[in-house]
Amino acid sequence: MASAGYDPQVVPSVYENRLGGGDSFEFLSTHPPGKKRAKLLEEPKTMKLAKQVYEDVKAGYQITSFV
Repeated sequence: MASAGYDPQVVPSVYENRLGGGDSFEFLSTHPPGKKRAKLLEEPKTMKLAKQVYEDVKAGYQITSFV
């Protein structure tokens, strides 16, 4: 999401609010459910990387991959 220009510090709460706790079809998804994404982004190492991607995008740099 950071590479799309979204502030990574806001994203965890967006996932939690949007989903309202429902991850019942997780096994059908191609992406991790919002709760897992929120938890991952709250980890300091991941947030640091996401912030850097976000700042690069804001500065106009092209990002090819987050991972």
